[in-house]
Amino acid sequence: MIIAPPIPAAPNLAAAPAAAYSGSLENVFISACLDGAVSLSDQDAQPVQFDSLPKALKGKLGTPEKTQVWMLQRPGHSYLYMAEYADRDLSPKVCGLASDQLKIKPAREVLAARLNGATGDNNAVTTEWHFPEDGYFALASRVREYTVLQVNQMSDFQRQEALRNR
Repeated sequence: MIIAPPIPAAPNLAAAPAAAYSGSLENVFISACLDGAVSLSDQDAQPVQFDSLPKALKGKLGTPEKTQVWMLQRPGHSYLYMAEYADRDLSPKVCGLASDQLKIKPAREVLAARLNGATGDNNAVTTEWHFPEDGYFALASRVREYTVLQVNQMSDFQRQEALRNR
């Protein structure tokens, strides 16, 4: 199955054809959420309901209008998810990966390298990278026992505010 996110690849991130499942969770996130698509076999991932996500993560994601969630077939609990929001001024589209098998520091370092951004404070629970000119921001965070890598499309309001506050 090819999973393509609802967020178009940003201009500063070269769009790639659907990448084969490359093994590391960080690479699955980068392929799906930043490069535009990832190809996963039925042995790699199984579609599940939004309610299958950990309770704390569901709480952070709120009530999306449309969702797609896959449980990755690997040790522990790892999920790739996409959500769309109809009546929301903030982040109308979200693509992310949450795993209880992913360490925050190395995940943050891989994402920072991919985004050509700073890794931030080594003890930070959340690190964000903002690209308002391209219409998105990315984050690496901890939500309870899960490390979350996520990219959010910016609403027009968010883009204007971020560009004004630079």
